[in-house]
Amino acid sequence: MGARNWRRWAVGATVAAIGAGSMATAGALSTYQVVRANGFVASSPALATTVDNEEFIVVRGSDDGIYAARSIFNGAEWTDWEPLGAPPGGARGDPALVSTRSRELNLFVRGADNKLWTRARFDTGVWGSWLQPVGSDGTLKSSPRVTSRGPGRIDVFVIGTDDRVYQRFLDGQWNGSWIPLDEPDGAVGLVGDPATVALDVNHVYLFARGTDNRLWARYWTGSAWSTWGLAVTDGVLNSSPAVVDSGLGGLVVFVRGTDQNLYGNELGGNAVWRGWKIESLNGNNPFQDSPTAAERPGGHIDVGVRGINNLAYTEVYRF
Repeated sequence: MGARNWRRWAVGATVAAIGAGSMATAGALSTYQVVRANGFVASSPALATTVDNEEFIVVRGSDDGIYAARSIFNGAEWTDWEPLGAPPGGARGDPALVSTRSRELNLFVRGADNKLWTRARFDTGVWGSWLQPVGSDGTLKSSPRVTSRGPGRIDVFVIGTDDRVYQRFLDGQWNGSWIPLDEPDGAVGLVGDPATVALDVNHVYLFARGTDNRLWARYWTGSAWSTWGLAVTDGVLNSSPAVVDSGLGGLVVFVRGTDQNLYGNELGGNAVWRGWKIESLNGNNPFQDSPTAAERPGGHIDVGVRGINNLAYTEVYRF
């Protein structure tokens, strides 16, 4: 991947919460913007961009229903919230969103029954019905996290009631059962929601916050999973991680620090982490829950957070 920088990291805040990093200065292409001033959200936002470069955001509302908005005017504004309903009894936790081809979207949530639920947006722009893609198999403890290795291929990761990570995948049809991906050996368990990104068909990264508040990871090599290991040895996480393809062969992990601000750490093509760096979203703007991130064409990265005022915010970065 080679050495390269973010464009303007804000460096005014103290980095003690995560630990000083060596990532060079960089920053936002757009301003830290509220998506809609009407309607409080009860989750971190899920972000996705379709192959046709339509950007969508999905949130769980205070009524436990799911709502979607679409970026217009090249990201300068958003449409009104579109209600998408919810599984019986409502949704729980954070939604997950992925696009695998054309204008299609696949939305996943944890239902009130702690099962996996999904709803699809077809290339016509019409949303299908809520359904359980794997039936009643499995009991979720976390929100689902999803990634795609190519057209029509979806990988879903969750943490089960035994605090271990499990995987289901869609490749023409869903595989037959949840695949256990375990947890780190020893005394460290996993908490919160996992994070995942596919860099290509043979390289999938999986991250999670440990009970030691460190960043743990394992990865798929195309034929087997690595063992769990510490992704980086420094940093104290105060949220679940978010991970995104940098668009240039590497990845970036975002977390909330103990000062409630956003931190990022980039893994370069030489497999070396560049260090935690604070990104205060165009100023000191603390947020709650966990950040989310999604890649857009052209080396752009969208970051989403739930503000302390229970509104959804986004910002766009690029290399």
